[in-house]
This record gives sequence, structure tokens and C-alpha cells, in this order.
Amino acid sequence: MNRLPESVTQKFNELFAVIGKAGDDLKLATAEAAMAGNFDQVSAASDHCLRLQSLEMEIKNCLSHFESQYQQKSVESCVHKKARRCPRKSRVQSGSGGEIE
Repeated sequence: MNRLPESVTQKFNELFAVIGKAGDDLKLATAEAAMAGNFDQVSAASDHCLRLQSLEMEIKNCLSHFESQYQQKSVESCVHKKARRCPRKSRVQSGSGGEIE
């Protein structure tokens, strides 16, 4: 998240922290339900935990996709600007064989 503004990066970090805490709470609830023998609650809590993990992975994938697109565009625009600023160098032929240096 290097390219995103600091406030946006901070909010994403807060979001990931909240998702992590919720996942921990669900894991504890799963363990407590398993100890109590309530397997319906175990399966429901496990399902919710998996959904949270997939949500976190999806958000991270979207962020990396966005950053890679942003990085490609910024590199392309820099190269394009440099090409406009620099005049083309003429090719110099050597004396023997007509090879281009």
C-alpha cells in the first residue's frame, strides 16, 4: 500500500485489524462450542470464519491489483514524458562494414 495516500492506507490497516479480531473471536466461539458439544454452532462459526478470511484475501487482492495498475500507468507516463523531452540521437556508422554502433 505504498502508493495509496496515508489516510487510505491507515483505514485499510484498521479494517484488516478489525477483521483479524473478528476472526479470533469466531475461533474462540468455535472452540467453546466444540467443548460444549454444540456442533451446529461449530459449523456456523467455522463458516463465518472462512468467509472473513476470504473477504480479507479478496480485499488484499484488489489492493495489489489496484497498486499494480497504478504503478504500470505511472511508469508508462514517465517513460512517455521522458521520450518527449529527450531528442533522438543520430546513428553513427563505423568506417568498416557499415555496422551501426
